[in-house]
Amino acid sequence: MQELWLPEGGRYINSTPLGRNRETGGTIVSNQMEVRFTDQFGKLHKQLILVLSDEFTSQAEVEDQMGYAAENYIRDAKQKYNKRPATPEEMKEAGKALEDFRVHRNRRAESTNNKLYY
Repeated sequence: MQELWLPEGGRYINSTPLGRNRETGGTIVSNQMEVRFTDQFGKLHKQLILVLSDEFTSQAEVEDQMGYAAENYIRDAKQKYNKRPATPEEMKEAGKALEDFRVHRNRRAESTNNKLYY
């Protein structure tokens, strides 16, 4: 491949030949790109994107595939990381609630009809 266009936040790593395509006889190449996304809380998230191509795949197709993959990752990351991380106090409260649920579940399982109150 020549010099590839990369989406914003993308960094080209390398192209690695993987093998031969039985149908066409061409060489299959893995094009690797790293995409970085910084969420609103300043945490950096990285994703490695691999795009497969052969000698019959044009450079424009590889660039389009890399662009679509980067857009999808950034869109998913924005949805996933839009909440702030839990504080230690919130984590302790969640742990206590889970422990209470576990204790209640075990007590309920010890009864013969899975009910505690009757």
